[in-house]
Amino acid sequence: MSSISGDSIFQNLGYTKSPEGEDCLYKIYWTTKIGTFFGLFFGSCDVVLYSHPVGAMASILRAGSVAWPFVIAPATFAAVACAATNFRKKDDHLNFMLAGGCAGLAFGKAWGNNYVGMGVGALWAFLGLFMKDAMLNNWHFGGGRIMDLSEFFDKRIYTKYPSQRENAEREKEC
Repeated sequence: MSSISGDSIFQNLGYTKSPEGEDCLYKIYWTTKIGTFFGLFFGSCDVVLYSHPVGAMASILRAGSVAWPFVIAPATFAAVACAATNFRKKDDHLNFMLAGGCAGLAFGKAWGNNYVGMGVGALWAFLGLFMKDAMLNNWHFGGGRIMDLSEFFDKRIYTKYPSQRENAEREKEC
């Protein structure tokens, strides 16, 4: 049974098909697959739009060097989140914060800059906190019905004078 109940923005992702701490290899595979897609996209954009290496082999190596951090960071996130959940025996926000921080450090290490790693790690730890909160509390972004304001400002109930309000309530009951 998944730890996510109801409709959530993360419900249909491959990462959340099983509870946190289970199917670790599948989660590492899934996040690496998505990271590889984005890495190859950004690597191709870098080769075509920015670096312009000469030759096919130089283009492949440059695209691979740009793609590498996008491949290693999601795999690190999934591995650390799964390990933290199994080690701590809790499924809470701290696991995703640790995973986000470690993924950011891996991203910085892959780029060869520890300062980038610390900054990205802090940012991703913060984002991991909100991602886990969204998963646990079923956050909705668009699409879901949050509140219909017409119910709030129903003219038959919210009128200026109390006598009109009483008449409106009686009419509504009928």
